[in-house]
Amino acid sequence: MPLPEDRLSTLPVPAPFLPPRDKVVGFLESWHRGGIALNDPTAGLDVQDWHATSDGSSVFVSAPNWPTTQLFFVPGAGISSIDLAFDQNMNPAIAYVEGGQAKLYWFDTLPNAYVVFLLDPLDKNPRLALDDHRPISVNGGNSDMILAYTRQGSLYYRQQRDRFTIERLLVANTGLVRLLTIGMTTADRFQFFFGGDIPPYFAPAPAEGNGTGPFQPVPAPVLGDSGTPIDGPNLDFELGAGRWSIPAPGAGHFTIENDPAIADSGSWFGHYSGNPGATGATTVLTDGVLVLPGSMVTVTGRVRIVSAFPGQTSVGIRVIVTRQSGQSTLADANDVTGTLSFSSAGDGTLPWSDLSPVSFVVSNAFPSPLWIRVGVVIMNPQVNTDVLIDGFTLAAMGPKV
Repeated sequence: MPLPEDRLSTLPVPAPFLPPRDKVVGFLESWHRGGIALNDPTAGLDVQDWHATSDGSSVFVSAPNWPTTQLFFVPGAGISSIDLAFDQNMNPAIAYVEGGQAKLYWFDTLPNAYVVFLLDPLDKNPRLALDDHRPISVNGGNSDMILAYTRQGSLYYRQQRDRFTIERLLVANTGLVRLLTIGMTTADRFQFFFGGDIPPYFAPAPAEGNGTGPFQPVPAPVLGDSGTPIDGPNLDFELGAGRWSIPAPGAGHFTIENDPAIADSGSWFGHYSGNPGATGATTVLTDGVLVLPGSMVTVTGRVRIVSAFPGQTSVGIRVIVTRQSGQSTLADANDVTGTLSFSSAGDGTLPWSDLSPVSFVVSNAFPSPLWIRVGVVIMNPQVNTDVLIDGFTLAAMGPKV
């Protein structure tokens, strides 16, 4: 139903969101409760959890009893945020941002077709939800899809029954930064949840072989009750020659190469070649991944050494997690490192070997969410040495909002 008197409650009643809105996810996925099948409300709208994802160009939905289905496609890879909802007839709707422009994809009954509604160019953080999927509300005509967003620090919303044509101001000058989630809570209230802003990120110029850059971090975490792998940004190098770089000039070169016969897994691997010397070190970092404060993060990886030196070569490999950007290093207690020294065999080689896993809890002292960078520090090769890295994974276990 529409928000009573078009305003928030006088006394806040914060509570957890109802599942699956209680999941904490990245900006390119969303969860919403829904029915048995798309465009089929016959079993009600409280049957199963639906999952929407985007690869930057297309938006897909799926459910336990429904295969992955593409909703729409846009040229390029400009989609940076999505949020899923369903109307009373189980027609999917997506609030999304494409190229900085907030938009709404929904089924408009007037033309009897899916349409794309453009919000004001200044509107940010569009979030979408059906306010009440219980049969008593849906069948009684008292449910509404709510589209909420911010503009210059104020919170606004539109509702389905007006075909989203009427804008209503909820809170002026909230002082809050990013609208993260909206939806019904366990207290039977419709809630708007804000979080901190993501600090501006400036990726350093890529090293040799890493493409043209700069690369934008990929928001791809899934935080829940168990450690969940995070695919981006190119942690295992299988996305090709990009999203890793040397943030400052160092001795040697770093490239990402395609050779299934050499790679530990898949086709791609990272390749450092150089000679920092007895006291030198070179750092190689990903562009960044998005995590939440309070999350347990574990990083693993694999390394191989190939040296032209006809004898034993010792190389220190340090796994590092940092908030370093191209402009500054925001040091904190969670600049965690785990060091493992490798010695090659007499022929100067070391087969693929496990790096020591690094685990830590992200500090709660920083805004939510935040970017971290994962990488390796190559230390002290005495001669020109090739260090290959592959199979990096990052898993997170974090709090639910």
